Amino acid sequence: MATVRLCAHCNNPIPAKRNRHNNARYCSIECKDIAGRIRLGNLRPGGPQTGRHTHGTINELLAAADLMRRGYDVYRALCFNSRCDLVAIRGEVILRVEVKTGRYNSAGVGKAMGIHKGQREHCDSIAAVFADGAILYEPPIDVR
Repeated sequence: MATVRLCAHCNNPIPAKRNRHNNARYCSIECKDIAGRIRLGNLRPGGPQTGRHTHGTINELLAAADLMRRGYDVYRALCFNSRCDLVAIRGEVILRVEVKTGRYNSAGVGKAMGIHKGQREHCDSIAAVFADGAILYEPPIDVR
């Protein structure tokens, strides 16, 4: 009698056609993809069904909250095609911040995704927001 293997992601039985060599870990390609993105910390907040613009808005709000915790007054752009996403002010310091989704590579090194050539001239810092809640600023901003 064959042993029934369970999916490492959802715990459902792995279909026989996926487990031909008795070494399958996932019941479907979808489970394998989601498990890989969770492992690397690349799953979108709100789940994989979250739309691109909603995902970007969530990341902008997370970056704004982080900057406010650091003592900045934060102002958000009202349109999608502005030169930067956030303006943060603390004393005499004014930062123009572009918010991007952060991704980890297989070695665990994080970087911001989708930075275009012209964006660096219109912002002072890029905030990479990762699915695990980490926010990386490039160049780094001073910590209060």
